[in-house]
Amino acid sequence: DISRMLEDGSLPPGGAAQLVAALHERLFDSNWSVIEKCLLLIRTLVSECDDDMNALVGVQLLGGIVAKVSDSKVVVRKAASQALTAYMNTSANQVAALQCLIKQGIESPEWKQRQAALLFLSLSSTPLDAADLSQRDLVRSVVTCFLDQHDV
Repeated sequence: DISRMLEDGSLPPGGAAQLVAALHERLFDSNWSVIEKCLLLIRTLVSECDDDMNALVGVQLLGGIVAKVSDSKVVVRKAASQALTAYMNTSANQVAALQCLIKQGIESPEWKQRQAALLFLSLSSTPLDAADLSQRDLVRSVVTCFLDQHDV
C-alpha cells in the first residue's frame, strides 16, 4: 500500500523517483482505465507525501496532469481535476502549479485545452491561494483566451 510506504518511509532508496517515472509512463498509456487509476494514485500520493516527493511530482507529472484535464474520457478528466486539486492544495509551490496551468492550459494553442483549463479554474474546489501572486499572468491569459477568435 503506497500510503503505508509513504507514512513509514519504507520506499526503497531511489524508490520515489522510480515510482514517479512509472506513473509518468502510465499517464500516457493508451488505455483510459490505466490513466484514470494512475491519476487517482497521483492524487493519493500528493495528498500524503513529503515536500521532496511533492516537488518530484511537480517537475515530472504536473504537465501531464494538466494535459489530462481536457481528456476525451470524462472519468479521466475528473481524475485529473482531482489530482490537480490535491497537488495545488498540498504543494509548497502553489505559484508554480498555477503557472503550469496558465502556460499549458489557458495559453495552450489547442482550444480544447484552454477551455478545460478555464473550466477547472471555475470549479469551486479549485484552490486559488496562489492567484494573488500570479494575478497579472492569470488575468492576462484569461483575457487573451476570451479575445481569441480562432477555433470559435
